[in-house]
Amino acid sequence: SAVAKFLKKRNKFNGSISFLITGDEEGLAINGTKKVVDYLKKRREKIDFCIVGEPTNPNKLGEMIKIGRRGSISGKITISGSQGHVAYPHLSNNPINTLVKICKKLNEQKLDKGNQNFQASNLEFTSINVDNRATNVIPATAEAQFNVRFNNQHTSSSLKKKINSVVKILSKKNKCK
Repeated sequence: SAVAKFLKKRNKFNGSISFLITGDEEGLAINGTKKVVDYLKKRREKIDFCIVGEPTNPNKLGEMIKIGRRGSISGKITISGSQGHVAYPHLSNNPINTLVKICKKLNEQKLDKGNQNFQASNLEFTSINVDNRATNVIPATAEAQFNVRFNNQHTSSSLKKKINSVVKILSKKNKCK
């Protein structure tokens, strides 16, 4: 409707309007935005303006308009300790303890306060897995998955450095890898 009105007012519009509708952006995103962007780059096509429709309205459709797009990175932290029996904890190094400390430290760090156009960046843990069915064995590894939604005060690489620093410091301190 908006495009039809726009074109009616500007019958000599010099440009193009495209609609990209995808349904796999929350998963592997094989046939979504990334594929189209790669295609446009190959053709050397430049997008001057873009409107992205997302189903993120808290109460009703169309209530929220956002400027730009926040960045998003996902990651997995795998901590290796040494397996052992719980009766002899001094002969092992429980990676769960280190992972919990890392998660706590990362969760406590506020990335920023947000700005005029974007809410504060946030890191959320989405999974913690030890894959240990024995209740009396200290596991050799522990993993946590996370996602960071970040604003224009960060880049993927700056956040990776910040996260890796916490992981390395606490892993070294707790003699884990």
